[in-house]
Amino acid sequence: ACTPSDTPGHRPKGGKYRFGAQEKGGTRVDDNNFVTPLHVDVEGRFQYCADGSVTHLDSDDAAKSTIKILRLDHGQLVDLRKAAIAERVLDVDLSAHEAENISRSIMNPDVAGRIPQFCLAISQVALWYAARMREIN
Repeated sequence: ACTPSDTPGHRPKGGKYRFGAQEKGGTRVDDNNFVTPLHVDVEGRFQYCADGSVTHLDSDDAAKSTIKILRLDHGQLVDLRKAAIAERVLDVDLSAHEAENISRSIMNPDVAGRIPQFCLAISQVALWYAARMREIN
């Protein structure tokens, strides 16, 4: 599970995040009310925006429920996501081509097999940004 932290390897006071897998706790889930990262189509079921927010398709009740169960809309998580997006995409003065490259490369694991935090959000916003740059130019 992705559990972002300002200090890698450290948990907040009390040892519990107010979002993600720890927030889910013992909530009973199935394919009708929850989208796991193991779903083949997980990447297409959530839409991340430049402001760090997350949405779902109107007809996708499981994605909607997953956002609630995991509190993917928690303010702290949204702020962390927004900062990661800004750092990699919005504050860097990218060309459309560079943004497209980031969108692809951010989804690839490093040599240790890890992917960056918020990689899907960064990837989606980078594609949006590239399209915007092409409209402007």
